[in-house]
Amino acid sequence: MPLKPLTIREEIAPGNGVVIFHLEGQLDTHSFEELNGCIQSHFDESRFNLLFNLTGVDYISSTCVGVFLSTLATATQNGGQVVIVNPVPKVQVVFDLFGLMQMFKVSTDLTSGLAQFP
Repeated sequence: MPLKPLTIREEIAPGNGVVIFHLEGQLDTHSFEELNGCIQSHFDESRFNLLFNLTGVDYISSTCVGVFLSTLATATQNGGQVVIVNPVPKVQVVFDLFGLMQMFKVSTDLTSGLAQFP
């Protein structure tokens, strides 16, 4: 079964202003620049609280792991935080290989993920 190209839907949560990225498809060497550009546009607007809904992501490459690591570093250096929501087992294995499950706050659903922000 072929992998789906990446789609990114962004929204800002009412109340606390958390940027929610709803991602679907594959996060790979062809899509990391698009994701990185979306993240950077929010950093440029001083939005450093980010939530990544990975429910629809069926593949992640090591290149995109780097995007998540640099995002976490920039967010925390600016008083923000990053929460990962519901990585599917194939994605969680990659996160585990790189030790990311210990670095990020991880939630099983959007409601509990949003509750981790002030």
